[in-house]
Amino acid sequence: MLAIYAFNTWILSLLSIRGRRRLPQPAAVESWPKVSIHLPLYNENGVARRLLDACVRLDYPRDVLDIVVVDDSDDGTTEVAREFESKYPGLVRVIHRNDRAGFKAGALQVAMENSTGEFIALFDADYVPPVDFLRKTIPHFYTDERVAFVQARWTYFDGQFSWVAKAISLGIDIYAFVDQRARYVGNLLAHFSGTCGVFRRKAIQEVGGWNTSSLTEDLDLSIRLYLEGWRYIYLPSVACPGEIPHDFKSLMHQQFRWARGFSDCLRRHSPAILRSRQLTLFQKLEALLHLGTYFICPLTIAGFVVTLLFYAIFPASFWLEDFWRYAVAWFTLVMSLVIYTAPFVASGVTLREFSRSSVSQLRRVGHLGYLGAVLYGLLLSNSRAAIEGLFSTAAYFYRTPKLASPSKN
Repeated sequence: MLAIYAFNTWILSLLSIRGRRRLPQPAAVESWPKVSIHLPLYNENGVARRLLDACVRLDYPRDVLDIVVVDDSDDGTTEVAREFESKYPGLVRVIHRNDRAGFKAGALQVAMENSTGEFIALFDADYVPPVDFLRKTIPHFYTDERVAFVQARWTYFDGQFSWVAKAISLGIDIYAFVDQRARYVGNLLAHFSGTCGVFRRKAIQEVGGWNTSSLTEDLDLSIRLYLEGWRYIYLPSVACPGEIPHDFKSLMHQQFRWARGFSDCLRRHSPAILRSRQLTLFQKLEALLHLGTYFICPLTIAGFVVTLLFYAIFPASFWLEDFWRYAVAWFTLVMSLVIYTAPFVASGVTLREFSRSSVSQLRRVGHLGYLGAVLYGLLLSNSRAAIEGLFSTAAYFYRTPKLASPSKN
C-alpha cells in the first residue's frame, strides 16, 4: 500500500521533469483591473508590519487597488493595522472582529463581502510578496476566462537555522518543484497553497465561497473549483518567501491541522470526485491519493508492527534462505525499491533547480535524513489527525506562531 503512494511520487516527478520548460505565457494587459488584497490576521504582531509594508509597496496602480485587513487579534496587531489605515487612507481598510467565527475562512468570507476587486490576492501574515507580484500574476488571467487562480511559489527566508528548518525547507522545495508543477502540467487536482495567490472573484462565488467548517479552507476551495472545471496556473518563477515553523512543537500543531483537514476533505469530496464525468480514471485515483496523503503515517506504523511480528515468528534461516524461494519475496523487493527510491528521485528533480545555489546539492540530499526524522517524529500525531478527520468535523484552528525571521532568502 505504501508503494502505491511511492509510485505516485515517481509519476509526479516524471511529470515535473516533462513540464520543466512548459512555462505559462502571460497575455497583454491593456487596462489593469481592480484588485483587492485580503489579509486575514490573528495575533501577528511580530510580522504584520512587514506584510503590510510589502503590500503598500506593490507596483500596481493605486486607483484600482485596495487592501482589506480582517483582524481578529488581541495582541497589538490591530494597532499596527490601524496605523497603516491612517497612513494610507483609501488604500488600506481594517475590519476588526471580536471573535474568530469560521477562523481564517470566516475572515476571508468577511473580506469578500467588504471588497469589490475583480481579482483577489491572498497572503498569510508571515509571507512577503515581491514588489512586482501583481504585474506578474494578473496577466495570466487573460489567457483563459476559466482560470480561477494563479499560484506563486512558496519559499522561505532562512532554511538553514536548525535541523528542523533544513528538513522543512527541503520539503517545501519538493512540494514546489515536484508536486505543484506536476499537478499543473498534468491537469491533476489543483491545490491552492493558502497564500501567495490571486483568485478570480467570480470563480470563488460560483462554487459557494469559503467553507468556514473546513480546517483546510484552501484545499476545500481548490477541490470545488476543480470539480466545476475551473483551471489554475502555477508560476514557480514568482517566489514569495515566508517563515518556517521555528520548533518541532509548532510544526506538529501545523501538520496536525493539515492532516485532519486533508482527511476531512477526502470524506467530504471523494463521492463527488468518483462521480465526476469530467475527470479521467487516473485523475480520480490521483486526487484520492492526494487527499489521503497523510494515511501514509498509519500505514507506516502498521508496517513497523507487521515487520516486527514477521521477524518474531519466523527464524533467521527462513529470511536468509527459504523466503527467497517464494515469488512474494521478489515482489516485496521491487516494492521496497520503489518506496525507498521515490524520495531520492523527488529531491533530485528539486535540487536540479538549484544548480547555482550556494548550498551544494550533495549537502542538501543529506537533509533527506532530517526530513525523514521529522516525518517519523510526526507519525503518531499525524495518524491520529488523519483518522479523526474521517469521523469528526469539529476542530480548532491552531495558528502557527510567527517570530519574524530575518528577511533574507
